[in-house]
Amino acid sequence: MFGFDWQKLLLVGVAVLIVGLLIGGLGTWGGYSYAWKKATAENLERERELTRQLNEANAKNRTMEKDHAQTVADLRAKFQLESGIEKTKDQATIADLRAGSKRLRLAVSNCNAAGPGTPRPAPGGVDGAGSAELSGETSAALWGITADADGAARQLTKLQEWALSAVKLCGATK
Repeated sequence: MFGFDWQKLLLVGVAVLIVGLLIGGLGTWGGYSYAWKKATAENLERERELTRQLNEANAKNRTMEKDHAQTVADLRAKFQLESGIEKTKDQATIADLRAGSKRLRLAVSNCNAAGPGTPRPAPGGVDGAGSAELSGETSAALWGITADADGAARQLTKLQEWALSAVKLCGATK
């Protein structure tokens, strides 16, 4: 009717459509490729930054661990030194008590021996307070008991110092 070859026209239309789709596909692929490369570059940069931050945190933790280990070593050395000094003093005092060169006395309300009749007033003063001397072995035993208690108190004090250093290391607050 109009003098067109519909088959050729249809073939040309299909060819234009295929070329258009190919060009659009290449453009889309190029766009996706660009976006993928950009996202990959951003991810790599993010990963580098996170790795740097992780390395910094690890270095800081290693430094804190070394500092804490040194603090614990210092506390242990100080405790052993103080304990050694106190044990030496206590052993010397116990030896002196056993030898009789030092004596322990206790305050008592009446230092007279128990006997029949009314007790006599204590020679220590008008309020009846006087003192009684302990034997050398009793004095040494009593001193040993108090020395053990003092040692336990020193241990507890050092344990509290250690606990405080551990709390500071962890960043905990009251």
